[in-house]
Amino acid sequence: MIVLGIESSCDECAVALLAGDEVVHQVIASQIEAHQCYGGVAPEVASRLHIEQISTVVDQLFTQSPYHPEDIDLVAYTNRPGLMGSLLVGATFAKHFAWALGKPFIAVNHLLAHLFVAKQEHPTLTFPFLGVIASGGHTVIAVVEGYQEDQVKVLGTTLDDAIGECFDKVGKAYGLPYPAGVHVDKLAQTGDAQAYAFPYPKLNPRYAGAYDCSYSGLKNAVINQKEQFLRADAEDSLENIMASFQYVAVRQLVKIILKASNDFSLHQVVIGGGVAANSALRAMIQSYTHLKFFSLPSKLCGDNGQMIAYYGKELFLERGKTSDALDTGVIPRVDLFKYQRPIPS
Repeated sequence: MIVLGIESSCDECAVALLAGDEVVHQVIASQIEAHQCYGGVAPEVASRLHIEQISTVVDQLFTQSPYHPEDIDLVAYTNRPGLMGSLLVGATFAKHFAWALGKPFIAVNHLLAHLFVAKQEHPTLTFPFLGVIASGGHTVIAVVEGYQEDQVKVLGTTLDDAIGECFDKVGKAYGLPYPAGVHVDKLAQTGDAQAYAFPYPKLNPRYAGAYDCSYSGLKNAVINQKEQFLRADAEDSLENIMASFQYVAVRQLVKIILKASNDFSLHQVVIGGGVAANSALRAMIQSYTHLKFFSLPSKLCGDNGQMIAYYGKELFLERGKTSDALDTGVIPRVDLFKYQRPIPS
């Protein structure tokens, strides 16, 4: 099966072509430079750039691959969640492209695609597994029992800022360029993670579940109150600030992963989303040898067309090769990540 995957949920215009489970080629048009002057993604700019880029990246994809548009069997595209304008560009292009060729098409949740692409990269990964989405917009911990959305049982989410959002806001406050997460990680690698005793959140059990997290307090401490957390014998340096911040941010998430793994007897762990590329998070998870961590290459942690093509193919086959309706809409926010906490056995 030849599948075209189209991803346009935020600021990456990405397409990929799969033949079976093999990646034929993929193209990504990044918008990072266009958004740097805003210190973050400007939705109107993003959608306008998608309009300019999407035909070009699809043309490049087929020009640089042995296949032609007529050869594809399915078009998979992101329709949720994301920026409304960006989603509309990708969805409109995908449906009209498929319709013109007389091919079926399918809409997918790109956040779940971040998790399921691990099954393409690691054929030994089986259901159920512990899935963690760690990105600029979401922090979600879930039990993943299958490809369908009702088979993803959410254990916990962030109560405020997402972990990636926290990285970006802290980095921006200290003058790091957008996207700041990668620069925080780089600086942290030469810093002392114990120089600052930044606080972990103390969540009220009346309002928070056992697998929930919070990053707004940490963000505020690092940006506005760092002096009171500096250890007496430590140096006040940017590298030390970033290392100490990153350690606490990552450690909070890893603690929740460990608890969920123990409570549900799930030792297979997949982390998807941009923060999955963070070196400290990867190293900390891998230090727990009882966990089987199915890591993704950095190119698959961010938004990409490969994950959309793969997940779309699996959904299409499970559905009995049925195409979506032409009036399938886009959904900026989804209800999937509201609590569906299963009871530990």
